[in-house]
Amino acid sequence: MRLIDSHCHLDLQAFDSDRELVLWHAQANDVTDIIVPAVQSSGWQKLKFLSEQKSLVKVHAAYGLHPVFQHCHES
Repeated sequence: MRLIDSHCHLDLQAFDSDRELVLWHAQANDVTDIIVPAVQSSGWQKLKFLSEQKSLVKVHAAYGLHPVFQHCHES
């Protein structure tokens, strides 16, 4: 079976200490791909870096701006 996690904010700081473990658990549970939607442009570089890394699970970047963070998008 092949599973795709269609929405996971794996790029957030909360995952910095155990991101590889999270990916290992995902792979162990037949997750092959994770789509990571961005929430603000300041995180796009980190998201790009994560999506370019070799990993047990393929991380796909979905660049965008989340409306909850609208105050961060305005100049």
